[in-house]
Amino acid sequence: MRKREFMMLKITLLVILACLTNVAISNEQKGAVCLGENLAKSSSEHSERLYLKVGDSQSIYFVRPYTVPVIVAKNLDLNKDHIVYVYFDDAVVASWKLNFLNLKTQSVRIWRAPGTWRMEAIEISLCK
Repeated sequence: MRKREFMMLKITLLVILACLTNVAISNEQKGAVCLGENLAKSSSEHSERLYLKVGDSQSIYFVRPYTVPVIVAKNLDLNKDHIVYVYFDDAVVASWKLNFLNLKTQSVRIWRAPGTWRMEAIEISLCK
């Protein structure tokens, strides 16, 4: 009889722990996107015509002069796929899917390297 009682107690504790974990996950922080540096060699006129959007966000332009990554989108749902669109003269020139859970992070930095775009996990404390 003791073994059965112990097993029932163990199962009850596991169920309670699972419920608490689900509550903790639902109350976690939201996702954030930081904009990094534009390392591509281009004129300032070209850079002014280049912007990106995360889902339905406002247009996001590169900050000049660059100092540290800047938070440009926040309160994003961690459980949802967000599409990042890169525009040049209002035409989409690149796009990709952002999923915080797949990246195992709550914040990412998007930056431009010569010839390509990069997105990587970043500690939110490194963004201003």
